[in-house]
Amino acid sequence: TNRQNAGYSLMFNVEKVATGLRYGVEIKDRKTMLKVHHRCFGGTEAVDWLAMHSLKAFSEKENADMAQEPNERLRILARSAGLLLAQRLLETEVFRQINKKSKGSQNIFEDPQALFRFREDEKAGPVLNTRHVWNCRARPPVVVAADLVHKAMLLHLSVDSVPPNEAWPEWMAFLAVAEELQMVDISLLFRRAEVAFFLNLHNALMLHTHMHRGTMAGEALRGMRSRLLKLHQYRVGGQFYYMETMQQRLLKSKPGARGGGGV
Repeated sequence: TNRQNAGYSLMFNVEKVATGLRYGVEIKDRKTMLKVHHRCFGGTEAVDWLAMHSLKAFSEKENADMAQEPNERLRILARSAGLLLAQRLLETEVFRQINKKSKGSQNIFEDPQALFRFREDEKAGPVLNTRHVWNCRARPPVVVAADLVHKAMLLHLSVDSVPPNEAWPEWMAFLAVAEELQMVDISLLFRRAEVAFFLNLHNALMLHTHMHRGTMAGEALRGMRSRLLKLHQYRVGGQFYYMETMQQRLLKSKPGARGGGGV
């Protein structure tokens, strides 16, 4: 956090906050009316956790005595920061709301009935390229996809154990290109470019899936084929694709067709 005039501007690392929040809230199956929502958490619980850690950060910034009760101003500031952080995590699709907003609720995160689910806990599988938010302009989609496959092959040839870890520069380079997919624009791709893009993306996601799950050489996967196709996803632009979706898009692709096909 940085002090500006009488207030603060809040700066945070999405990945670190999301990881901390995931351990800070209770993820479990919850029932509303007659419907059971699997592996979700309450919005108010998330804001409480974020506000608590914001209060700690603000108190440290002002060199406040941690043994004393924080003053009302800091409490209000921390609560506001918690709401803003929760909204930012929602906007960057770290998690999504899975039920409807209650009548009369001003903010979804102040609604005691609002439930959310992390992308990692979706049935279609976790999104593998959203550990960090890509804030820069992306290269042309076909270039990004081709570079992703190239780095995936280099990674496959350079490592002798799975799953990979952050100590490997090849793995971090691969992840950086995968995260660039968040900002690509595929809406103007002509048919051949679209086919090339999704073919490369499909192959890269397949390799990424095997790296992520720690597939061993010689492991029997024949019976898992259909499950593997929906095990993990990539965020591409503002939509989410897993391998099965990419295959469907390629099969339905026609000359001049553009857009659509995301989940």
